[in-house]
Amino acid sequence: MSYIQFRQSCSDCGEEWNAAFGIVGTTIIAQPPEKCPKCGLKNINKIADGWEWEKSGEGMKITKQDVFRADMRDAGFDPENYVGKNFYRGLAVTVDRGKLQDVIRATKLELQWDSLGKNDLVIYPAGGGS
Repeated sequence: MSYIQFRQSCSDCGEEWNAAFGIVGTTIIAQPPEKCPKCGLKNINKIADGWEWEKSGEGMKITKQDVFRADMRDAGFDPENYVGKNFYRGLAVTVDRGKLQDVIRATKLELQWDSLGKNDLVIYPAGGGS
């Protein structure tokens, strides 16, 4: 699963709203509107990205950890809790160096990794965990 959320605005009426795009396999599960929900025109701008988006009234939050977990599972990796250097606490996958590119290709998230010795890497989302 890949999921990203962002803010959009209308150039004509100034309306702003949260939008999202999500895909599981080849199925689109969320798609931003093609026209303004207020005035119906198609002059839409993306104004901000945000990995923590709250749907009003439902309290739903999609975090980098959620995206990482889903992307890694979809690619056949088993994410586990990890407490690492630089105060990171969150999900990570442990792989040998030969699988690094497979993990990078499995997600659109920016990643970082710690070396566990000769051949093993712990890979996790950049910018912190929970």
